[in-house]
Amino acid sequence: MTVTSGSRGGLTRGGIRAGSGLHPDSPEAAMRNTDLFQQALGLLPPWLVEAARFDAERKRLDLDIDFAKGGRFPCPDCGTADCPTHDTSPKTWRHLDFFQHQAFLNARVPRIKCPDCGVKQVAVPWARPGSGFTLLPASEPGSKPWP
Repeated sequence: MTVTSGSRGGLTRGGIRAGSGLHPDSPEAAMRNTDLFQQALGLLPPWLVEAARFDAERKRLDLDIDFAKGGRFPCPDCGTADCPTHDTSPKTWRHLDFFQHQAFLNARVPRIKCPDCGVKQVAVPWARPGSGFTLLPASEPGSKPWP
């Protein structure tokens, strides 16, 4: 069984929010799971959790992270703010397990066009450059999940 969620609604199966007893379109419906994961990951704009896909049979959770169309980022080399997105490439990182299920973060990682440095890939806040694994969140008492 696969359970899917997008930014428009929470985890659903057969049109009903899993575990809530409420219809997904109900104004009384609980927080969307994408909002929950966004807060749990400590993601700040322009980053957002666009969708969550949970596959119990494969024991896998995929969180799709994206940024708003027209998103602008600082240059990773010189720090020039507000650089336009040049293009993106899809990347996946292994995250901490979600209970007994493997968890993965999937994102379109932008390359920006800096007026001084040229085209550069943005550093994502959840992983070190070139790593296929996320940073360990809150590894020290009182620390924030992501820098």
